[in-house]
Amino acid sequence: MEHDYSFPEGQKAYKGDLHQHMLNVVLTKKNDQWKIATLQVTTIDPNATAFDPAKRQAGK
Repeated sequence: MEHDYSFPEGQKAYKGDLHQHMLNVVLTKKNDQWKIATLQVTTIDPNATAFDPAKRQAGK
């Protein structure tokens, strides 16, 4: 990050922090100009475990 930032939910991020996100962007072109139609930002938690359907079934 290039500067300190406060997220809407209250979390603080400070200059030099590293964050992992996945960006999904839909672009549209009209009259030879590109515009962002939608943008989704998903935070990636490196400490999260992968989803395993077998473990989910075992827990029921």
